[in-house]
Amino acid sequence: MNFYLIITIIIISVYAYCYYITPETFTILQTTLNNFSFDLLLEKQPIVISDKIVDINQIIETWFKENFIKDININDYNDDWIINKNKYLYIQSNDDNVEIIISRNNNNVGIKLKNKQNLIIPFMCKYYIDNTHKNNIDIKGIDDYITYFLAFFF
Repeated sequence: MNFYLIITIIIISVYAYCYYITPETFTILQTTLNNFSFDLLLEKQPIVISDKIVDINQIIETWFKENFIKDININDYNDDWIINKNKYLYIQSNDDNVEIIISRNNNNVGIKLKNKQNLIIPFMCKYYIDNTHKNNIDIKGIDDYITYFLAFFF
């Protein structure tokens, strides 16, 4: 086998492994549109954007234009707890008091979103949305090449 191919596979494997490394502390970060920084995404913590965002697609197309974007229908899942297999899960509430519980390493944190507030959930966090709120949210899965590839293995 070609030496460069082996090196490339090793580098990609190490890079993919880094996606599974998460911080020990688990908190929800809060920001506004004006204060949003892409460095927040590197912290691998859930992020609440407290501003009301009318058009979710405008934000997605502006911030994540280099990524693969897909609509997610939460009603397609039978489980109560769902593992986020996307690099980021972008959720917009379309009603007041939409409660979402997020879990990582058996630490649970709950958040109630107001109408048009947004939440970004990082890779491999579990989340729970009560059935009464499942029809009151829009969810977009955001992937890069690595998470798009990893999705085939779990």
